[in-house]
Amino acid sequence: MMPPMIMESIVLEVPDREAAARYYHDVYGLYQFPGETEVLGRPAYWLGTLGHLGVRKEIALVQGSSERPWRLLQMTYVTSDLKQLREMVLPRLQQRNIAFENLGESFAVNDPDGNRVVLAHPSPSWPVMEARLERPFLLTKLSHVTLVSGDSAAASWFYREILDFRIAEETDGVFFWLGSSSDHHSLAIAPGRGTGVDHVAFELESWAEVKRLADHLADQNVALEAGPGRHRVGGNIFIYTHDLNGLRFEFLCEMREVVNPETAKVWPRGSRAITYNAWGIVPPENP
Repeated sequence: MMPPMIMESIVLEVPDREAAARYYHDVYGLYQFPGETEVLGRPAYWLGTLGHLGVRKEIALVQGSSERPWRLLQMTYVTSDLKQLREMVLPRLQQRNIAFENLGESFAVNDPDGNRVVLAHPSPSWPVMEARLERPFLLTKLSHVTLVSGDSAAASWFYREILDFRIAEETDGVFFWLGSSSDHHSLAIAPGRGTGVDHVAFELESWAEVKRLADHLADQNVALEAGPGRHRVGGNIFIYTHDLNGLRFEFLCEMREVVNPETAKVWPRGSRAITYNAWGIVPPENP
């Protein structure tokens, strides 16, 4: 059995990393680490949530072209038993002639859509407790990313059969919610005409914290795209909004935990009106 993995961080390429860092700090309440460090051979700003154990590095911002609004460069999942993970995953990659990159004990591999996935040891948290006093709400962790794929079934197969994610729920072979820990899902894959990211999700401690964040967004003149509502898939309360570059963010709480994984629930195609929001209002689908 594969050891549990949690999503630890992502790397985003943005057209103006200074502006993006300010926005994520001021509007989304992320803590910005001082200075810059090198990520993927490029200078980066790190930001993260102010969790109970300290601050975690969860979003790295690197400078990109003004012609592209944003691009996902890397996702990192971490486990406390990296040795077992390597012993299980690397033979599967080798048997199928899938290239991977050794990064010391960690390693990286690209999924079928070219998304770079790093498997690693957990990074430490930094005790910056005074920073929590600056926020009217508390984000607790990076929850998941929902990818867009032109062949979502093939992408889902890679994460299930190679990296041992489990299907938590799916929409009849086209939309997949995948879990790698006790959280209902730590990755989702949506069908689309191309490849990319539908949204990045952060978790808050409670419904009260979600309301505080929504009030803060209103004070910042940031409109919600959708919510508040409750997804039937995963069971979490949600709100959605867009950042300054148009990247969608979900802020959630009360995601269902999976103690004993069961057979994945399969929703029929065309069931978005049922699965999206148990409380009723469903926004239009993306064009």
